[in-house]
Amino acid sequence: MTEERVIEIFEEDKVGSYAERANSGWEHMRSRLSFITDRPWLERNDLLVFLFIASLFPEKTGDIIVAAEHDHFWLDLRVEDLAKATEEDCHALRDMGVIYSNDGFMMFA
Repeated sequence: MTEERVIEIFEEDKVGSYAERANSGWEHMRSRLSFITDRPWLERNDLLVFLFIASLFPEKTGDIIVAAEHDHFWLDLRVEDLAKATEEDCHALRDMGVIYSNDGFMMFA
């Protein structure tokens, strides 16, 4: 996938209600994290996103949250990283609340 396509996915209009999109993203992430799907703490969306990011890039080390300000925080994700993932992975991240801006990828607290 190209870096331009990654940005398009995060900027395109979202289809369906928030609950429908979050459920779709949640199901995709849980399927990728099947080795831990029986854990009750997996119901926490933010934790699921962090685990999903870690599973996409197992070679990366360090913190997933790299900066925070008031009610949002930035993630250790780059467009170049996500270009190596699938479109479904990018849609799942977007649908679970990951946002792309000129400053990078972030989530609201």
